[in-house]
Amino acid sequence: MRITVPACLLLAVILGSACAPVTPPSAVPSIAPVLSPGRTLKPTGTPAAAITLTRTRTPSPTVPVPEYPYIILPGSDRLREIFRKGERGGMRNGVFSKVGDSITANGYFLVPFGTGDYALGEYGYLQEVIDFYLREDAYEGNSFVHDSFSAKTSWRAEDVLDPLKARSSCEAGESPLACEFRVVRPAVAVILLGTNDAMAPTGRFQESMRRIVVHSLNRGTIPILTTLPDLRDRDVGSYNTVIRNLASQWELPLIDLSSALASLPQKGLSPDGVHLSWLEPAVFEPRYLLHGMTVRNLLTLQALDAVWRSIATGGDK
Repeated sequence: MRITVPACLLLAVILGSACAPVTPPSAVPSIAPVLSPGRTLKPTGTPAAAITLTRTRTPSPTVPVPEYPYIILPGSDRLREIFRKGERGGMRNGVFSKVGDSITANGYFLVPFGTGDYALGEYGYLQEVIDFYLREDAYEGNSFVHDSFSAKTSWRAEDVLDPLKARSSCEAGESPLACEFRVVRPAVAVILLGTNDAMAPTGRFQESMRRIVVHSLNRGTIPILTTLPDLRDRDVGSYNTVIRNLASQWELPLIDLSSALASLPQKGLSPDGVHLSWLEPAVFEPRYLLHGMTVRNLLTLQALDAVWRSIATGGDK
């Protein structure tokens, strides 16, 4: 039996320390709610769809910002505004950070792109952004493989802000997020939090996420927010509303992972109903794009690509 990616997903994706307090932009766009390291995979498919894994380390994008249906971007002026603030504060253009829980703090999310264990298939245009983020070490290794100070299994959003959760190597009184941003100095942060908040609610999710966004913007780091997958037996709708509203209010990039996974088998979840499913998390072929982690990796690369191109070229979607 031949298995293919649902057309609505495959076709759509192919086409496509804090300073003074900050306040939301006055003009706000509305957003409707809505590994085996060390081995190199060979691209599969027809020669026309294959992608060479040769590293070109191109410092600037060569094409305009593509259309990505599950990536919601603010205007390029807004992105460059945040970026310029970070640049003045010493944040590094060729570095990003990960902020999250076990859906982020694992060896399958983005790590294969830092070890060469991937195949882009029809998505070869993403090689440029991979090369861009391979140019510079984040801390111990490039941004893809860096073991983030701000991502750990079982964390709620509030834990990212709790100095008691920081590693011993962080400074006294420093939260995991502040530690990560001080040590790594990322221009961009990919953020997915809320899974454990939904599993054991404390009522602090909205305020914690707001503080994470404000801290990021005060440092001049562009936060890329990500909606939660639809957990089995847990209603994450209110959490995703918070995430979407923050992206809208502060004019931030948003990865609508929830919508992208909606048509996948088991909504992209593994048998535990919480974590994302995967077979080959960084092989972008139809049979693997039926799995949640593979789709998250693809969408995250597309979001990093769109933000990078917007900053570098000034192009608006």
